[in-house]
Amino acid sequence: MLKGVSGIWLGLFAGCILDMQWKSINTGPKKIDQRVNNLMLSAYVVQMSSVLNAISYNELKKRLDSFFPEEFIDIRFTFFNELLHQRIQVDAICKQINLYVVQEEKINLLKFLISLSESSAQQANRTKAIYYIANKLNIDEDVFQLNFKSYSNTHSHQQKEKQYYTILNVSQNITYAELRKAYYKLAKQYHPDMNNGSPQNQKMLNEKFRLVTEAYEKIKETKGWK
Repeated sequence: MLKGVSGIWLGLFAGCILDMQWKSINTGPKKIDQRVNNLMLSAYVVQMSSVLNAISYNELKKRLDSFFPEEFIDIRFTFFNELLHQRIQVDAICKQINLYVVQEEKINLLKFLISLSESSAQQANRTKAIYYIANKLNIDEDVFQLNFKSYSNTHSHQQKEKQYYTILNVSQNITYAELRKAYYKLAKQYHPDMNNGSPQNQKMLNEKFRLVTEAYEKIKETKGWK
């Protein structure tokens, strides 16, 4: 269960919000650093999707760095980890974003939240959390569905491409000759006709041989090699 909002970090953040609201009353609207709002929504999505059950903290930080300036995350990563144990006030944050952020920027945030939580251990919760944010940010459902499907599929495709190179134990800047050599070495190792054993062992070899062959063909296709 998530803890209530009681940490010093969130207290400081709430103070900043109140200060901003006071200034709006007395001196007119004043734009605050929206990256803090984005960071808090990121923490909410990470919480709800349980993505840290599937990826490491280092991978999570890399994903955050891809959207926020690197130095921004470097000095706030401890704060971000604290947020993961707090109840995030999504409605209030989205309301504030709607006051200051144009639609294009909100859609860019949506795209980031989708990629941030890819590989989630709780896909239903992930979808529900991101949809809730999109709704509160006044993003049309059609726009949400289009981006959710598009960005999820793109990231999954990129991950699968990386797996092909891992299966053959080669780098992405490999030459065609090196690829053929790596493939034939593993194909010989796993080909069922080259190995004797139990039916269970043969089944395992068949699967490994299939994966090696698929990886070889897919890399050739990606590189434009015949």
